[in-house]
Amino acid sequence: MSAEGLANGTYRTPVIGELDSYSVAETILHVSDDDIIAVESPLYQDPYRIGDGSSFKDPRVESFLFHSVQHQIHHLDIRQLSLPEHIETRPGAGRYSRLGGVLDSAKILADMGATYEQIAQTLISDFAHPAGSHLRGDFLGGDYAQQETHDSDLWDFLKGSGYVSYLIKNGVLDEQNYLSGSYTTLFNLADPRNPRRYDITECPRPDPNADRIEFTLHEGVLIHDPKEVQKVLDHVMRIETADGERMAFTDVDAARLVFTLAVRHQSEHWAEPMHRFQEELLLFIDRHAAVDSSPIFAEYQQYRPTDYAYTAEHLYYERLDYFAGLDPLIACTLGLAKQMSNHQRQLDFHGYDDHAYDGPVLPNGVVIDEHEYKTNLISVSGDEIWVRLKAPKYRGPIDGMVVTKNGLKRVSEMVPELLDYESSRKRWLGSLLIRMTLPKPVIQEFARSVVAIKKTWGAPEANRQTHSPLYRPRMPYDELEINIDIARSSVKQKALL
Repeated sequence: MSAEGLANGTYRTPVIGELDSYSVAETILHVSDDDIIAVESPLYQDPYRIGDGSSFKDPRVESFLFHSVQHQIHHLDIRQLSLPEHIETRPGAGRYSRLGGVLDSAKILADMGATYEQIAQTLISDFAHPAGSHLRGDFLGGDYAQQETHDSDLWDFLKGSGYVSYLIKNGVLDEQNYLSGSYTTLFNLADPRNPRRYDITECPRPDPNADRIEFTLHEGVLIHDPKEVQKVLDHVMRIETADGERMAFTDVDAARLVFTLAVRHQSEHWAEPMHRFQEELLLFIDRHAAVDSSPIFAEYQQYRPTDYAYTAEHLYYERLDYFAGLDPLIACTLGLAKQMSNHQRQLDFHGYDDHAYDGPVLPNGVVIDEHEYKTNLISVSGDEIWVRLKAPKYRGPIDGMVVTKNGLKRVSEMVPELLDYESSRKRWLGSLLIRMTLPKPVIQEFARSVVAIKKTWGAPEANRQTHSPLYRPRMPYDELEINIDIARSSVKQKALL
């Protein structure tokens, strides 16, 4: 029996809202009495295992993965670019967990013969990202305009969460933070000034890397035949190029599928207009919370950038539902989000057909106009709520190299129509104005909040050098470790056995 109590159990993403048929996209951990962890992933037909040498031959890798899961299991309840099930605009997208993602990335690397150090770096790469880090977490931390990641805080998180001391205690690291059996320190792997930018762990687009291909395929099982998605990993290999080590494909159809899925994930999910609308509604609640006259002002003062959502996603949304009983604005906003989600769930445009999506489908009373905006903003005009959405950060497709008998070629060179496909999907990713007609009582509630928010947020919006009203200083180490312990316990309690 392990010290953390992670044994003889089944752990899955804690449910937020209803558990629907899209749980196929979920990663589940099964832990036996003898502490063997079986990972049931949508990317593999059969579970892979940690602790018996069947999936990871290097005992150093086994030890690193096992103890990382023990300490950081709360990442099972942290998502990246999704909303919870009951307000998600693409059903099933909320099932992706950060812990499952990094474990799958480690498995992909191990299958390609990556080094212990590469696998360790990939595993810890996203550990500093809290729930909703690519939007709400950045917004809270003051980096909303740039949608920056939390990579620069990684080492502080690893130390402050108790992870480093836990690995030292269990012999995975020595007192100088060197990985056991390696000449590399964990600090070097976590230092954003010293990344492995030229290999399969961190290389830039348009090439795939361990994180990029894993996330694309994981989301792909929702919008494509899962068996075909799983087969992609049979056609990935390591190569050496003039720019350094890269991932390449041995099959053009596998490369084409990854290109297509990477484009679809943006246009049909996280950057899709109605999804952006949903996210902005939740951010409006956060903005309102910073107004000192808000009924939930005192409640929100305890939030910090590092532990946004208490490092566990379901805790944030459970608390949000509680706030709805304190503040009519939150009740109105969540009601709108659920209404939009229910509408989207009735649509079938997220099918296996790559051309199934043909733009946002709007409920009655909703209109979209194209405008050029540099910032997002919610306002009220007459009986309408106006949601201005700037163009989102565009992440280009994964235009991987294909190994042929005549050398390496980008898949877009071999299948030129892919570029036309990308261009056709990008037309929904621009700057927009969404207008929604609402009943008079709801409009009045929004109008009062818009005025209050404008007064509080005016200076920070005008001067980007000024911290946002929700900015919090970095959390003290002892406080962060306590929050991680709480989140870990919460995930275990919420597990569906």
